[in-house]
Amino acid sequence: MAAPVTTPPPPRSIRERMHEAVFVLVLCLAQFLSLVAMNQTVAPMLILAEYFRIGDYGNLSWFSAAYSMTVGTFILPAGIPSPYFLSWFEHS
Repeated sequence: MAAPVTTPPPPRSIRERMHEAVFVLVLCLAQFLSLVAMNQTVAPMLILAEYFRIGDYGNLSWFSAAYSMTVGTFILPAGIPSPYFLSWFEHS
């Protein structure tokens, strides 16, 4: 029995490739800006420690850790529907 004849999918247009490239660029920039914002929590740390009269460096580390945990709180739920959106982009 002969194998069924399948036609190859049409080549992707330049517009589709540009949309995909912009989408990936936006995701990379979002991750980069999240790290930049976390680094900006470290800069005023000593000023905040002086204001709140905190002298222990172990307690100061919680300032940046709190930001990281807050970002992680939003990243984890956002990861649940991401396969659905990615499959939608692949099939559109």
